[in-house]
Amino acid sequence: MKYIYFLPAAAAVFWGIISSITITSYLQKRGIKINWFLYRIKIFQYINDYKRMTIEETGSPGFWYYSFTISMAAALFFTLCGLFLYRAFH
Repeated sequence: MKYIYFLPAAAAVFWGIISSITITSYLQKRGIKINWFLYRIKIFQYINDYKRMTIEETGSPGFWYYSFTISMAAALFFTLCGLFLYRAFH
């Protein structure tokens, strides 16, 4: 029972990975070079580039920006809840 929060955390991380892949695909189609060697370090720069580009094009940040942000916040929340419950009942 105490591990129940880790499953939604893993699902949120998985959705965040899907969102980041979609964001980098969007940027590549618009001519932004993606540095795959430093991808994990530069992903936040790519997210900000995506936000800036979609605001310029449509007037609001794109769906995938919100998707990435909410999924990472959810992953953090569920992980912290799971760790708290694990420490409280272990």
